[in-house]
Amino acid sequence: MSETDNPEGDTPKAKPPAPAKTKKRIKWRPWIRALHRDIGYFAIGLTVIYALSGLAVNHIADWDPNFTQIEQRFEIGPIEEQDEEAIGKIVAEKLKLEEKPQDVYQ
Repeated sequence: MSETDNPEGDTPKAKPPAPAKTKKRIKWRPWIRALHRDIGYFAIGLTVIYALSGLAVNHIADWDPNFTQIEQRFEIGPIEEQDEEAIGKIVAEKLKLEEKPQDVYQ
């Protein structure tokens, strides 16, 4: 209202708002943001673990502490036998091995 509408010159007083029925509102936004953050941290953690395990599997020969590789060369001369088991026995005798070979191949 303008001053011309109110001849007394008094400013009109605004009515106080009617008391609204107050419901207890749950503030979802902080909960959703926290849940989103925690799921993101979990996903990043799984990604890092997956990447490191992939590297470990691909480089197991380099990183495995239980893996030992021993390379020795021996000259035993030509062997006339054709049977693999006989060849294995001859080689074991020439090298003076105590254990029977698990596998023999030419």
